[in-house]
Amino acid sequence: GNDDIDQAINIGTQGERTVSISNGAFENTLNLGNATGATAINLTSGSGGINMTTGTNGNISIDPNGTGNLTLGSADNTSTSLSGNAMNIDAAGALAINSSAGAISIGNDDIDQAINIGTQGERTLNLGNATGATAINLISGSGNVNIASTVAITTIKGTTTSTSSTTGALIVDGGV
Repeated sequence: GNDDIDQAINIGTQGERTVSISNGAFENTLNLGNATGATAINLTSGSGGINMTTGTNGNISIDPNGTGNLTLGSADNTSTSLSGNAMNIDAAGALAINSSAGAISIGNDDIDQAINIGTQGERTLNLGNATGATAINLISGSGNVNIASTVAITTIKGTTTSTSSTTGALIVDGGV
């Protein structure tokens, strides 16, 4: 099929069979498609699934290129899982994590490790909002709740602002 004739090439289109391409005992490179025009590659499977595996610590890279989108999962998936020894999510623009039908949980496995948020750079951390019945619950075991600042600590209730500066313990008692 290397002549310039615009016709389909069909391999194993009938019957129940395994089609093997480039799976011998030698090093191979398998090329599918090209970057010309609207060239597309479609992988479709039944309930057997699609598996991508590398041998001997190989990498798997998925690069949509340019303004292309990378979409994993869809609204009708039961779940979409990502796991690995280490995982980094790094966005050049905004990063949003949302759920339309359940809680968003971070660190909800019983693994005794710290959760760090905003620990590098000069950042403003916003938690909660003033809409409706929004609440913020800080719950601590025997490790306490520690609030530290290199300048004053400001609390606001309604239109009343209170600023505290202390070198000792800061105790906030809301009469719980």
